[in-house]
Amino acid sequence: MLCDGRKLKVSAYPELFAALGYLYGGASDDFCIPDYRGLFLRGNDAGSGMDPDAALRMAPTGSGTVNGVGSYQCDAMQTHTHTYKAVTLAAVSQSGNAAGQSSGDLETSAPINPARLTSETRPKNLSINYIIKFR
Repeated sequence: MLCDGRKLKVSAYPELFAALGYLYGGASDDFCIPDYRGLFLRGNDAGSGMDPDAALRMAPTGSGTVNGVGSYQCDAMQTHTHTYKAVTLAAVSQSGNAAGQSSGDLETSAPINPARLTSETRPKNLSINYIIKFR
């Protein structure tokens, strides 16, 4: 079944409801399946330390936990800097173009308004458990 966030009747899919419950939303006679459209899936950290921002994840819309299965992370850019050549002898040529001599590397400072800077670079993702079906 396509994971597109649709609502299903508990009575029509009792086994699926037993596995998902209201984790992805719903109430009473209806429950929702996950909506994975346009997202990358990421194995649940489960204490492994592979997701350095696991505690900052967002809980799913239903009854899940912040860093549990179904939780969501926004995309982010790992904090970083860039270097550029410093112009120490600035001048203007006869044609009016800027001229100068480069000397050494300078490092940029942090952006004034950083957007979603974290300890890793990642796409928007959902936490899942990868499982092996054995029966």
